[in-house]
Amino acid sequence: MAIVGLTPSNVPNWEASAPSHFAGLKFDEELASTRAAVDELIQKYSPDVIVGAFHIGRDSDAGAGVHKIAAEMADKFDVILAGHEHATYIESVQKATGDEIKVADISLAGGDVAEDKALAGTYNEANRSQSVKIIEPGKWGWALAKAEIQLKKNAAGKWEMVDTTLSNITTKDVVENEDIKAQFQYIDDVSKTDAQTELGKVVGDFTPGKGADEATHQDLNQEIGRLYTTIHTAKVVDTPLMDFIHQIQIQKSKADISAASLFSDSSNLIDGQTYAKKDSTNLYKYDNTLIGINMTGENLKRYMEWSYTYFNTYKEGDLTVSFAKGSKAYMYDQFDGQIQFVVDLAGEAFSMDDTYNITNEGNRIEIIEINGKPFDPKATYKVALNSYRWGSNVKKYGWATDADVYYDSVNEPVYAVRDMLTEYVEVNKGVNAKDFSNPNWEFKQYQANGAITLLRTDNGAGEALWNRLIKQEICVKIDPENPKYPGILHSLNVKDASTYFVNPNYGNADQNQVYKGCVPEA
Repeated sequence: MAIVGLTPSNVPNWEASAPSHFAGLKFDEELASTRAAVDELIQKYSPDVIVGAFHIGRDSDAGAGVHKIAAEMADKFDVILAGHEHATYIESVQKATGDEIKVADISLAGGDVAEDKALAGTYNEANRSQSVKIIEPGKWGWALAKAEIQLKKNAAGKWEMVDTTLSNITTKDVVENEDIKAQFQYIDDVSKTDAQTELGKVVGDFTPGKGADEATHQDLNQEIGRLYTTIHTAKVVDTPLMDFIHQIQIQKSKADISAASLFSDSSNLIDGQTYAKKDSTNLYKYDNTLIGINMTGENLKRYMEWSYTYFNTYKEGDLTVSFAKGSKAYMYDQFDGQIQFVVDLAGEAFSMDDTYNITNEGNRIEIIEINGKPFDPKATYKVALNSYRWGSNVKKYGWATDADVYYDSVNEPVYAVRDMLTEYVEVNKGVNAKDFSNPNWEFKQYQANGAITLLRTDNGAGEALWNRLIKQEICVKIDPENPKYPGILHSLNVKDASTYFVNPNYGNADQNQVYKGCVPEA
């Protein structure tokens, strides 16, 4: 048996601000590297079984993902154990070349726990070259991915494939080892005590309406794990919640403009709450460092247009915004600082081809001014952004180079953006919303005379439908194939009844049941 391990070629981009992390290592394209490794294995050892251990997602924005490699090399691999995506699945991929990849969910009842043999069939010597099974066990130790491989020797003494069976063994009911638990209990205790360290008080509402949800103004339902509409107000309205991150980044880097993402729908700060250390982690959950770059206005505009591809194009009758399929919250940056701009979601979206050549510059962003002067595409502006965005996107797309970096927090005493937030609250004994209110952008559709605003207050069908959403009488449809990022693929639209459905649990006294009424069945 041979095991082929694979890690993403994107590592140098993710770690661009800290090249010492991968010094001396070379990262080749995934598919070509895997082919070379497997060819060498077969030539030298003639293994009876080849298993992939891939720390890559099913799709990839750099190089090949699991699906691509599985399709191209299904005749070589018998099983692929995958990670990195934090997803849970059991799938079969058919042998194919090119872009037409055929993937089937072969889990029992779509539950991703056990393989459905009726769907998968027998994987044996006669058909093993036609497909390969792949599995991923989710995140946070939810499950252990298991591949059972059955072989037998034929008359010539050679091992032949009888079958493979995949399963995710959930850890929920596994009894803890008391000796190990006792040995490491102090880590759990110290971590929780540290997270609960009180730093100060929150003053003012950091999100309009207090609660995060755009329609209901409720915060994330922890039991169900989502907002009611899955739209966080801070994604569509300029809020002190995001400006808190932006202004800290600007203060540290002395930038003109800050770019930052709202990573989690659970993020919010409520007037009167005690700010504990854990609140910084909730607001900024990644270990990103801070980079300051000199960027031309032309490339800044491209960066902004690229960011707003997170949203679908506005359609007449829309009462909400919606998100492009597969959109990830951490890939949508907002922009603050000495910049004034308007976003028109009716405009064309920015686009690039697979080699990052721009195919459409996009026209959603109108930059009105920067530093009190009209926007100049030829001018150079100081932009603060996190280390991930710097390496994975801006640098990779050629919008700035290492020579353009004027600030890097990696060697600072407080080097992580998250810890910068903690430092501010600790020094100031709290955080006040009025100190971080810098309204500098809005959606054209959300302006006082914008299409969405007017429709929500039209004293007619638009307002009636919007109120039904506020009352939780109806549900917007979310992406059932992407539960990790449960975005709205189609905006709530007064002209299209297929964009929503009646909440079967409307009026239930149990809010958890009301939320469950909007969760699509597996």
